[in-house]
Amino acid sequence: MSEDLVLVKRSGRVVTLLMNNPAKRNAYSSHMREALIAALTPLMDDPDCGAIVLGGNGGHFCAGGDIGQMKELDLLQKRTQLQQTHQVVRMLVTGNKPVVTAVEGYAMGAGVSLAAAGDHVVASPAAKFCASFMRVNFVGDLGLMWSLPQRVGLGKAKSMLALSEMVSGEEAKQIGLVDRLAEPGSVLTEAEAVAARFAETPPLAMALLKAALANRCSTLDDCLRTEVDYQALLSQTNDHKNAVAAFLEKKTPVFQGN
Repeated sequence: MSEDLVLVKRSGRVVTLLMNNPAKRNAYSSHMREALIAALTPLMDDPDCGAIVLGGNGGHFCAGGDIGQMKELDLLQKRTQLQQTHQVVRMLVTGNKPVVTAVEGYAMGAGVSLAAAGDHVVASPAAKFCASFMRVNFVGDLGLMWSLPQRVGLGKAKSMLALSEMVSGEEAKQIGLVDRLAEPGSVLTEAEAVAARFAETPPLAMALLKAALANRCSTLDDCLRTEVDYQALLSQTNDHKNAVAAFLEKKTPVFQGN
């Protein structure tokens, strides 16, 4: 792994990305944003990547936005900045690959947003989550006002966002922000093991499942229309036909993404 702002490691079909600025607890700076975009973008269409793990190097996940970079921007400049950073969230939430986030230490502000954007969150019981935006007169960003209520419910999301409540990894598991706990020091290993299971899923079906869940069908009719579109499309793929044949022959299907 190179000494960049995002370290990249491949193991089989799992690609691990580690935010790498330990001196600032992996703060989400403009440089970190650009490094994540550069690392994530090619993976979305990489046939050798079946799943992604996003973690932090040096004992922390991400301590939030880089306060030192919060210089004054006019209204249009700030809108452009947010639209740029949304590229990361869109890839995590709606991109083609399943994403497992691995949280040790602090996940503050934007760090909570990045963690919650994962399809599966693994954390240490000692991890610390805090949606600290109100401390700098901000509302939640990087999609957190959407993702947090989906995970913890509206009431708890309001408390976390409005009061900047600190939540331990243990409590985060209880309220649904975290999916799985792992002992300190073993979170990344556990996350990679989970990601290896995600990597075995059919690539096309997984990409469409992420798209459907990200859209959060608001009515039964919305959901049924999505099923008509996606299920009919998937029924024409080689992966589906080969999986049916493998089932009838009592074999394990191999999904190729076609």
